[in-house]
Amino acid sequence: MVKTAISVYCRELSYLASMGAPVFSTMARNEIQYSVENKDSWFKHIYEGVVEGNANKSADMVMTKMEARKALGLIKDDDSTSSSTDEITKSDIKKAYRNLCYELHPDRFEGTPEECLEARDRFGRVTLAYETLSSGVRGEVGMSWYESLGGRERTQFVGPINLLPLGAAQEHMTRHNAEGACLPLNTDMVQTFVARNLRSA
Repeated sequence: MVKTAISVYCRELSYLASMGAPVFSTMARNEIQYSVENKDSWFKHIYEGVVEGNANKSADMVMTKMEARKALGLIKDDDSTSSSTDEITKSDIKKAYRNLCYELHPDRFEGTPEECLEARDRFGRVTLAYETLSSGVRGEVGMSWYESLGGRERTQFVGPINLLPLGAAQEHMTRHNAEGACLPLNTDMVQTFVARNLRSA
């Protein structure tokens, strides 16, 4: 029934999306992907993780994707152009992570106490860098940024949904005596979400 309701109300959903973020008004309705997720899952994996961001994490537990690429040695400190990061693949990230873990792991690393402490700290940064670059990635080709969020714990997301023809969807709703309604999200929250999406690349 949710798929049917989305098919019936896709015009309204598209309009509400454009009210929250004007960029949606530049997109054709049939180019927008529709999906379903219950409210609890959305708040846990999307709202808290994307809209609120890392506000509750300490500074040493937060790393930008650019910092993560530098920590793994995938780019140099003075090389932050987008062209240098476009060609980095998941296998490049995994390989760099494994090599550095092998080199820096506290059970393997040998040196002075100061060098061991520095290696341990760097090992923690390498682990955080890998988690930063891998978070939310489920490994499927063609997956949208939104669908990739939340990692493997996000199991209650369903989409993208193929819309039914409007007439068939309306008839199905009538036959089952079903009704639906569309409610907009808070405009500030939508704009914050879209802005964080654009900064996540």
